Amino acid sequence: MKITKNSVIKYGETLIIGGILSLDEDIEGRMLVTTGLVASGTIGVAGDIYNPLIVFSGSGTQILDWRRGNVQKIILKAAGQTLKLDNGNLGGVYTALVFQDAVGNRTITTYTTDDASTDVQWAGGTAPVLSTGGNKVDVLTFVKTTGSGATNHYLGVIGGQNYSG
Repeated sequence: MKITKNSVIKYGETLIIGGILSLDEDIEGRMLVTTGLVASGTIGVAGDIYNPLIVFSGSGTQILDWRRGNVQKIILKAAGQTLKLDNGNLGGVYTALVFQDAVGNRTITTYTTDDASTDVQWAGGTAPVLSTGGNKVDVLTFVKTTGSGATNHYLGVIGGQNYSG
């Protein structure tokens, strides 16, 4: 089933209006929200809600486009990389799983964003030192929030370090 723009479907007591919510059915019969969901009131769900894990690797600037999912896995391939946080929503909670490759000693030296009015802040004002052992994993979590004036922030915290990959 696909609900498209300008369509209205009533299913029991549920009203779905196309253009606000778009659903697709995947090959296993699960319903997938493919456009977005804005709701007020109570949403009941039987089962789990999750984003597919987004995985990428490389050197240079690694871009975490939060429109693709709230949890993303990065495999670092070089030292001195930049991590760029893109398209987060105010109030959104985002997680980066940062994996060292088998060689290790890979670093992120710069954290930046897609918007000049948004910055990345860390507790104590200093970005964390990542685990550098081969195949080690660190968990970084970011919450996008408003600041004073016209500035927004991604507040970064370490969720855990030095896991085995």
